Amino acid sequence: MKRGFIVPALLVVSIFMVLCVGMLSRQPMRNLGALQTHYQVQARQMALAGMEEIRLRLAGDLHQSTVANTTLSRELPEAGGGEAVGSYVVTLDTSWVKKPYYVLRIESEGFYGSATRPRARYVLRSTLNGRQKLEDDKPNPDYLTLLRWQESVP
Repeated sequence: MKRGFIVPALLVVSIFMVLCVGMLSRQPMRNLGALQTHYQVQARQMALAGMEEIRLRLAGDLHQSTVANTTLSRELPEAGGGEAVGSYVVTLDTSWVKKPYYVLRIESEGFYGSATRPRARYVLRSTLNGRQKLEDDKPNPDYLTLLRWQESVP
């Protein structure tokens, strides 16, 4: 009577072990996916830093003389100094800022990791209102307001 009970119990335990091993073998793939998501979030933050730098330059230079069709690139160090953890490249396109369009186009590409072999890339594109003055020569209250925002992972 004991032998008849042990064989099915061993069979159930062995099936359970096979299922557990199968589930555990998928775990490294999930960890890699989570790590890649983390890298993409970091690259997005690098791109946002570039977008903010060009926005501050535009707000400070009312005539856009020093920022017209500019490309900026910068490496960002770890907090408290140290080696660079990422970088960004920002391109400002002022070819559409004249009448009748009055728009500025900005593309910021963030890189997480070394500059030669980044672990992740993230691209932000925005279109801003580039009209500084209204028809009656008054300042435009909507200058540098966001018209379009696009995010992508290349």
